[in-house]
Amino acid sequence: GGEGNDRIGGKAGNDILSGDAGDDLIWGDAGDDILMGVTGNDILVGDSGSSGGGSDLFVFGLGDGTDTVLDFEVGIDRIGIVEGEFTFTEVTLIQDGVNTVLGVSGETLAVLNNVQASALGESDFVTVPDVSNPDEALALI
Repeated sequence: GGEGNDRIGGKAGNDILSGDAGDDLIWGDAGDDILMGVTGNDILVGDSGSSGGGSDLFVFGLGDGTDTVLDFEVGIDRIGIVEGEFTFTEVTLIQDGVNTVLGVSGETLAVLNNVQASALGESDFVTVPDVSNPDEALALI
């Protein structure tokens, strides 16, 4: 991406996607992708991600495998729950060493590196529409 607000999507394979400055929407696809928001208020959908600053939204879905967030900031960043997939009350937060594991119905959705499970609350989660529609997704940031 560049200095503006970008929409960047991965393809099949293991991609490295970077939004750079601006409020970006970045999503992976098949493969193990690395998503980097850099600066701005970004939406990162799936895979391994690093926001790099700003108030960012990390979105995880059922059946997408285990994603990793490298720099989630409690009280600043949020976790997106795709409308209709599950609710906050179904989310389990398990402390695993210095990391928090997010799960639903026995499925691990994501690992938040260096985040205490006890620090997370309902205000850190937000219900989002189907973020495969970029215009709806960008309205969230």
